[in-house]
Amino acid sequence: MSNLTAIDADGHIIENENDIRKYLQEPWNRRSTALRPGDQPCDNHMFDCFQSERVWSKLSPREQITRWHELMDEHQIETAVCFPTGSGSVVRLQEVPFQIAVARACNDHFAAEYNALSDRVKCVGVLPMRSPTAAAEELERAVKEGGIIGFEILPPGLPVALGDSFYDPVYAAAEKCGAVLGIHGTRSWSREFGAEGLNTFAGSCLRLHRGHLAAVYQHDLPGRAGPLSQTALGIPRDRRDLVALLLGSPRRALGKTRAIRDAPAQRKTQRVGKEIRGLFQHRVGRVAARPYD
Repeated sequence: MSNLTAIDADGHIIENENDIRKYLQEPWNRRSTALRPGDQPCDNHMFDCFQSERVWSKLSPREQITRWHELMDEHQIETAVCFPTGSGSVVRLQEVPFQIAVARACNDHFAAEYNALSDRVKCVGVLPMRSPTAAAEELERAVKEGGIIGFEILPPGLPVALGDSFYDPVYAAAEKCGAVLGIHGTRSWSREFGAEGLNTFAGSCLRLHRGHLAAVYQHDLPGRAGPLSQTALGIPRDRRDLVALLLGSPRRALGKTRAIRDAPAQRKTQRVGKEIRGLFQHRVGRVAARPYD
């Protein structure tokens, strides 16, 4: 290990629904429906060109932990904070009791089958955000019982913007427990962006995915009716110490993605990116400015 404490603050695991289902409590363990809602069947693997997800999706939790250790040793990374790849969509479940049960099962799965196997891989959890009271209770339970250090929140599917006082119980619980809330970009469903009339989703889903990453703090929005309000949910200014905006790496995006981001958005992304790095440095140690610095 080098003297630099490098932390991968946006790693991923690829969790299996059947593994999560084992942790569902009564009566939800007798329900055979999917644990995540869906939209159009987007080609996530890009005609099998995106091999890493196909390979990792076949690995067990223990095998994924082993691979993560190999990657971290190879690139001198101390710790990887890993986000679930599919379970963030729990926030879109509209049946609140079911959402609460699935979020709990996810967190129990992450704690028992990932985090318990490593002191270097830290999987974050998910929250039933349609009920802030239940989300606050689950946050405290997952931190205290499962040792979860943070939680992923996907903005699409939330009932109201994150800057609304509706979520105050969640922010209060996170502050009390010292947990980070990671606002993670994702593709929006077609109807959310008026794309229900499209007949191909190979490129449009990527555009919606990266377009949603232009997240900004609430005080940067011109009211709430500004042009960015359609693609970003406001984050309250006084919650900066709790909230991390995970913008993703431009190097991961296809060239066409960069064409849809104008210069002001690029400057905002760069500025917010520096704030993110400062947040994680404060929370979990020094963070490299670039991969493998």
